[in-house]
Amino acid sequence: MDDKNCLLPLNRHLVIRPHLEKNESNSGVLLPDDFAPELDKFITAEVLSISQDCKPALKEACHPHDDKEVSIVVDRSMIEEIHFSGETHYVILENYILGVTSPTTINEGSG
Repeated sequence: MDDKNCLLPLNRHLVIRPHLEKNESNSGVLLPDDFAPELDKFITAEVLSISQDCKPALKEACHPHDDKEVSIVVDRSMIEEIHFSGETHYVILENYILGVTSPTTINEGSG
C-alpha cells in the first residue's frame, strides 16, 4: 500500500481489498431495474494492513509467505467501506475473519 492517504487500522481492524466479483450477464433476459442478484455471504480478500493489537496468530497467518498472496475469508456483510480523501478503504474487525487461504501450511496450534 502506498503512503499517500494510507489508512492505519486500529482496535483489532484490518484494511483489506475484497475480491468482489462483477455480475455481468449478456443473456438478453430483461430484469426489473430494482433486481439485485443474490450475493455470496462469504468472500475472500487480500490483507493490506493489520492493527498492531490483532492476535499474534492472525498477524502471522496474514503475513505473505514467499511473496505469495495470502487471502482471508470474511463475512461480506461485516466489511466497512470508508470514503475519505477521494479514496475508498475497506476494513473489517478481526472477529469476522473466518479463515486464511495460503499456499503454505499455517500453524494451527498457535492461536
